[in-house]
Amino acid sequence: VEQFVSATVQQYGRLDIAFNNAGIFMTPAEVQDMDLDNYRDMIATNLDGVFYSMRYKLPIMIEQNSGIIINMASVAGHRGFANTPHYNASKHAVIGLTKAAATANARRYIRINSISPLAVDTPMLRRSFNYQGLTYEQMAPNFVTPRIMNTAEMAQAVMFLAADEATAINGMDLDVTGGQLA
Repeated sequence: VEQFVSATVQQYGRLDIAFNNAGIFMTPAEVQDMDLDNYRDMIATNLDGVFYSMRYKLPIMIEQNSGIIINMASVAGHRGFANTPHYNASKHAVIGLTKAAATANARRYIRINSISPLAVDTPMLRRSFNYQGLTYEQMAPNFVTPRIMNTAEMAQAVMFLAADEATAINGMDLDVTGGQLA
């Protein structure tokens, strides 16, 4: 991450907007049945990945006295799902990390927010559904807006938070669940 950020600044001279979005497949299990390696991988990717990204991006933005960071959280950062405690924990922590960093850096004109989607049509979601023997048609009726969201909708949420129209929004987790968190 440090090398990536350094190379970006070297090539472009600045770092204005960053979107921290990474994920890995989650093997469902309850806490007592959780494979420790799976737990550690989830925390390392979802939480540590965001932490390290902000750790190396923030000094650049502090020096510039400006910047925007958007972190990928999840509906699981607001709700507890019995068979994904490692995912829930990582996404709750991303929201907390986002809020703490936003508060600490607001006076430096750095805005830090997160987005929380529900189910988004990605290869990882398809793999999860396949693993559980589920289909979109079976899952969609369970959602307030009975459909799976798409990546273009998530990109629009990120673009909104990065836009000048969102200059007063800082430390917020944007609900992009189609109303699931309402």
